[in-house]
This record gives sequence, C-alpha cells and structure tokens, in this order.
Amino acid sequence: MTRKHIFTLCLSILLLVAVLPTALLAAGEALGFTGTAEGSGCGAGSLSLTLPEYVFAGDTISAVISNTGELEGEVTFTSAGSLSPLPDYSMIFLATGAGSGTVTAGGTVKGCAKSEALSVAASTTILETVIQLETTVTTLKVGESLKPVFSYSRTPESDSIPNVDTLWASALQKLVTYEPVLTVTGTSVSVSGSSLAALEPGVSVITATVPGTDISTSFSVNVVETSDAVPVTTLAVQSSASMKVGDTLTITPVYAPANATNAAGTWTLSKQNIVSVSGNTFTALSAGKVTATYILADSTKSASCVITVVAGGPIAVSGVSLPNEKHIKVGDTLTLTPSFVPSNASNQNGTWLLSAEGIVSRYGNDFTGLKAGTVNVIFQTEDGSKVATCKIVVSGTTQITPSVTGITAVRIDKSDIGWIGEELSLKVDSTYDVSFSVTPADADRSALSWASTAPEVATVYNGSLTAMGPGTTKITVSFNGKELASFDVTVE
Repeated sequence: MTRKHIFTLCLSILLLVAVLPTALLAAGEALGFTGTAEGSGCGAGSLSLTLPEYVFAGDTISAVISNTGELEGEVTFTSAGSLSPLPDYSMIFLATGAGSGTVTAGGTVKGCAKSEALSVAASTTILETVIQLETTVTTLKVGESLKPVFSYSRTPESDSIPNVDTLWASALQKLVTYEPVLTVTGTSVSVSGSSLAALEPGVSVITATVPGTDISTSFSVNVVETSDAVPVTTLAVQSSASMKVGDTLTITPVYAPANATNAAGTWTLSKQNIVSVSGNTFTALSAGKVTATYILADSTKSASCVITVVAGGPIAVSGVSLPNEKHIKVGDTLTLTPSFVPSNASNQNGTWLLSAEGIVSRYGNDFTGLKAGTVNVIFQTEDGSKVATCKIVVSGTTQITPSVTGITAVRIDKSDIGWIGEELSLKVDSTYDVSFSVTPADADRSALSWASTAPEVATVYNGSLTAMGPGTTKITVSFNGKELASFDVTVE
C-alpha cells in the first residue's frame, strides 16, 4: 500500500550504513535497521530511513527519515511483509504478524528529472504475540449470551532479545485497547460486537483476531437446549484441611449428578497471602487461617473449606539465578527478578551489588542505563549467601544525568507479597524496600521526602521500611513540601 507524506527535514542521530549509489540497501544497527540511498548528478541528495530493530506483533512502529541533500517536497512510502500502514498515518506501521517487515521510502532530487528519484528500504524483525482465552465457560443454554475475555503473552523465544521487557510493555499497552474481532463457524452461535449469543443446539467454533493482524485464537462453544441442561443438585468439598508452610494440597469439588452441565467453577479466598490456588491445588504461603470457597460459574451453588496453615520451619534457599546477560540503551529501564530455589523459600531477601558505578542506576529491582558500558549486577541472598550475576551491556551515545526538577507523581507498586489491598502488612523487626516509580522517569528519586506518622511502629528512609513495634502508621512521600503518595502500614 502506498502513502505520501509531506517531507520535513529531521535532524536525528542516526547510525548510517555504507552508501550505495542509487541503490536499495537494508542493514541492522544497534539502534535499529537503517537504510541509506544516495543520488548522483544534478541536485544530488540522499535519503536515510530507520526502523526499530525489533517489535512485537500487534504493536506499531514509526519510520524515521532524514536527508542530507535538497529533495523535492514529497516522499512516498510502501510496506511489505508483516508491516501494514495505519490509515491516515503515512509513517506509522502496524506489525501484523511474526516474521519480517520492510518499509521503502522514495524521494526525488530537487531540480532533477523524475528519473533521478532515490529509494531506500529498511527492515524490522517482528516477534510473536499470543492471544489466549481466559473465559472458562464454553457451554451455553439456548438464549444465553457470553462475552469472552482474552489475555496476551509473548513466546519464551523472545526472552533473549535486547530490551525485550520494554518492547513487550509497549505492545501490551496497545493490545489491551484492541477489541478482538469475533467470527463464528457454525449455526449454534451468533456474534454481536464482542459478545456471543446461543441460538440453537450444536457446536460452533469461535475465532478471535486482533484487528489488522494475524494474531488469533479459536475455541469451541457447545450450545444445549434449556431442557437438556442438567443442573448441579449437590456440591461439596472437604470442610477443613491443615497444611504446613510450603506444602501443597489438592481439594476436589464433588458434585451430583455426574452428568451435570454446569459443574465448572472457581475458587475464592477470604484472605490473601496465606495460600495460593491454581486449579484445585493450594500452596501454603504463610501461617494463618483462610476460607476457600468453590463457586459454580452460574453462581447457583457453593461449598467452603477452612484451611489452617501452620509454620513448618523455614525453607532454606539452595540457589538463586538471574539472566546471564541483558542489553539496554541509555535511558531504558530493565527489571531483574531473582529466581529462588526452591521457589517457596522462606527468606527471599538479598543485596544488590554493582561491579562499576555510573553505567546504570538502581532503584529496587529496576536498572536504568546512564551511559554506554558494561557492568556486572550481583545479587546475594540473605539466607545462605547464594550469588547470581547478570551482565548488563548499555549502548548509546547520550549520557543521562538524573534531574530533580519537577517531580510530579509517585506510583507505589502494591502487587508484591505483603500488600493487602492498599495496606502493607509487616512483622516486627522485618524490613521492606518499597517499589515505586516517579514522573518524570529520569528524576532523582533521592530528592523525595519520606515520613512515618508513628516512628515507634515503623521508620522509613528513602523508601526502606523497618518494622519497630506493633501498631499502624501512615507513610507519606513528598517533593518540595507537596505530598505525592501515601499508604498505611500495619505491624504485627
């Protein structure tokens, strides 16, 4: 598809590849794939076109073009492979599927005949994106409706790609805004927008596709007559169970009659962080008591089991690991999460060390590239002093100097273990490093002021909490006297 764009001179820092006279060239550089073409004769000029080196299917990329000579007013773009231009955006392209995509730009040397036009191409590698069905209910009665829920993931093969976490975050941000297009094979189900309606008994295959891409998944929906539906009349689970921290337990719901058509359901927990559940398998996380309730998908029946977890003694750390090597650019941020062996080890705290200063900065598990270079990041466990090392290679030519000017927002990460809703729960004498981000991202976070309303309960310094004694306190985060965030801490 051909698009035209009024050409504007761009002064960009581009890595140029070898020049070929009036030729078509595509090459891979550290900052992306760059193509350069140079004209000859009257009014000779040049074109330089750059695309990102990698992109996930479903994400969009921008072509960056500049010239070092005088060109006439129009530049023409065409794309091929798995790149498709967005309507009304001549230099923005949608990655439609895994593989390779190419963009070609053409321009005419000012003052010369049309035969003197230059053309240049650049390519990008498109990584695979997977769409998955999250909805568990796939049997409907005639007259019922269903809105399927989907999620997205990347393939493990992409883990070795430089800066893959940042690339995936960009793709996911766009993917979750798309409403997958549903198509149906069969007559038992009809599609209206993002919902399904059961029309008649039978099986239909539903295909969900991300608009404009080949990212899709298929699933079957079984439609039964209202009179054919066999309801669950009795549902039961064991009334109680005891576990030790680190143990696993399977609780299987029992229902009757055996041919019931609505037996599917899910588990809910009265408290978090005592046990986790996957399918019908529970893993004991910490001492306490929790009620696990199995609820049928149609909410007609439920059954509960009270699970008591007791301390089983600390589970020692036998090992820890990090990725061997990661590549980022100056200004990019990489999150490293140590993997403990066993995964349910009791003490998963540790200390970060850097082999050199000034190449990356660290806040919690986040590392931001400051200048080009190589640094070894070392994590040493508190339990057993096990060590893991990751080599971070930072590329780029611009050195980042953190600024304290205008910190406008602080966001606290409350997804970690220990958070119950908006409140953090700690044990006396324990410590906790708050994970947080700031706006702008390159601001010097040490300029923030942290305060505790009850230091006898918990103290705080630069985001590091120490639980002093039982009680509740409020932690506030401020910049230049303005409070930007706060949360409650309960110490037991």
